[in-house]
Amino acid sequence: MHKIEWPGQLDVFVVYNTPVDLPDIEHRLTEMQDSGEWPERRTFRVLRVVESKSKAANLNAALKTVTTPYVVIYDADHH
Repeated sequence: MHKIEWPGQLDVFVVYNTPVDLPDIEHRLTEMQDSGEWPERRTFRVLRVVESKSKAANLNAALKTVTTPYVVIYDADHH
């Protein structure tokens, strides 16, 4: 997020579901989200969708919070 050239707001979401808690990973994600090291107009947001059982439910939950006109989706399963 530090090297991306974009004139507007840039929000990066990590959206996930898991049947079990992942304390180490979730702690690190929370640290990153709460960090003040993001450049101006950049945010990193973490959203655990507890009731989700699918990628579609995760995306729907995240899209409800999007306020910008553009959305790009990167899937961790894609290489």
